Amino acid sequence: MLFTTIDGHKIAYRISSVAGHGKPTLLCVHGSGGDSSVWASQFSGLAADCTLIAPDLPGHGATHGRGGYSIEDYASWIEAFAEALGLHRFILMGYSMGGAIAQAMAHAYPTRVEGLILVSTAMRFVVAPEYLKVLQKDFHRAARASCDSAYAPGVAPELYHRGLEMLLSNGGQAMYEDVFACTQFDATAWAGKISVPALVISGNHDTITPPEAGRELAEKLPQGDFMPFAKAGHMVMQEAADGFNSTVRHFITSKGEPS
Repeated sequence: MLFTTIDGHKIAYRISSVAGHGKPTLLCVHGSGGDSSVWASQFSGLAADCTLIAPDLPGHGATHGRGGYSIEDYASWIEAFAEALGLHRFILMGYSMGGAIAQAMAHAYPTRVEGLILVSTAMRFVVAPEYLKVLQKDFHRAARASCDSAYAPGVAPELYHRGLEMLLSNGGQAMYEDVFACTQFDATAWAGKISVPALVISGNHDTITPPEAGRELAEKLPQGDFMPFAKAGHMVMQEAADGFNSTVRHFITSKGEPS
């Protein structure tokens, strides 16, 4: 892990190599209650093709502070993070809540983003009120329920347990605030104005953000392309890592032009 500061707060992030040297920069944003470790398979599989940078959002992982951000505030935070690292233009890859943040970032700061990779995400999220209540009253139960829903049938046990440990280590407050922020997000009025090339990736077994929502998002984006993975769930970048990385590699090496 490396560290920088934003407004006096210590920010943790992972980086695969020094940005520049002719390689595109891929800025990766994790999802609700998570941290930058969700991108481990991309750091090991894509480092030869691009410079990957993945921060821990405020109150997550090793980053100081607390969450409680709206999706739009998180997008502003990503802008400040990019400024702190001297990143001027980059491809932005966001997973789940991170995909919402990426949409908001591309909408609010269009000169920063040269392409979007939106993973297991949507223009709006449907969250059962009962789940929010369980998050407040019994976080361990909620975390297990989240992992039960996040993976396709037959997932490798180590992936499941790694995901559960990540959620538990980041805590119930971060998870609740992130999920609540997702309930307030709605990009349907402006997603069609995001003009950069975009790749939307979904797992066909995703019960948290169904692939239909990903397809709807891709169709709304002027340069959107949709790629479903047949044997993956919500954690598609881990469950189908090789195919996922190959798809991302094609997108970034073709300079973001949809296939």
